[in-house]
Amino acid sequence: MKLSIYLKSCYFFVKVVLLFYIVVANFVSAETLTKPFLYKLSKGQDTVYILGTLHFGYSTSDLPKWVLDLHDNLRFHAYEMVPKRPHSTIDFGNTNHFRVAQNMHLNPELAKNELTKMGADKSNLSKEVYDWVLSLGIPSWYANLIDEDSIMLLFAQDYFLNETYKSLDHEFILRSITTGKRPIELEDIELRNKAKTLATPAPKVSEFMEMGLTKLDLQNPFQNVFEDYKSGDLSLHVDHPEDPSVIYRNMKWLPKISKLAKTADAFITVGVGHLGGENGILKLMEKNGFTVERVSSSPQILQEKPRSKRYR
Repeated sequence: MKLSIYLKSCYFFVKVVLLFYIVVANFVSAETLTKPFLYKLSKGQDTVYILGTLHFGYSTSDLPKWVLDLHDNLRFHAYEMVPKRPHSTIDFGNTNHFRVAQNMHLNPELAKNELTKMGADKSNLSKEVYDWVLSLGIPSWYANLIDEDSIMLLFAQDYFLNETYKSLDHEFILRSITTGKRPIELEDIELRNKAKTLATPAPKVSEFMEMGLTKLDLQNPFQNVFEDYKSGDLSLHVDHPEDPSVIYRNMKWLPKISKLAKTADAFITVGVGHLGGENGILKLMEKNGFTVERVSSSPQILQEKPRSKRYR
């Protein structure tokens, strides 16, 4: 029971790491998400649509078609950040350990070569922790990637080894590109790095060893998160509302969201954990005079959309 409670409390930290565009496709069944976290924010003529996503576990094919049509029909598309090389499989950018882990599934030989180049021929974990990691059934060369801060690699090892990856966020970015639109970033690397310094410290790998984590505990560790997202209940997705890093990012996004709203022709995609709570995007925009309305069916804008203003 104690272990279960502790693991549940750590889901937030795992999701923070997963903001670097980690998505696990084919893990959940291809059932349509009938209650998408899609909202219309409006103030006078200013209007913007914002979709809360789960960064892992679902694909755009799981969303109702009208949500995709709305996204494609709107002129401006904004995302938390846009990777340099977006593709339907996850791209970990400069996060080398994640990139190598992905390549282990897509191209094992390439991954091993990259591992050698990185000089990670042995783990920096203590022998006790390293042996415990191996006892979880993790291959030694994968274990070499894990350090005390690599909880995502620890929890997602089954996905890296056995699953095919797709990114809900990346798929939306690809839709933007293929329809001739330039994806807009809500934040840059400087803002992201600043937010990291404010984040609540994540648990260490050795802490899970001390808690007695077993191989069984690593099976479907995110299943509750997937089910919560499918439920459509926003109250289940408030990512530590008092966490200064979450508040900082939300506040920094507000000017761009308001600017996009002036075009009356924009679709924004962010992690669903940024939407709810007193310090969430929805409440903050309400305080700025916007009306927040959840969209549950194809909006009128798909039938008749006026020419938008320019985004500068």
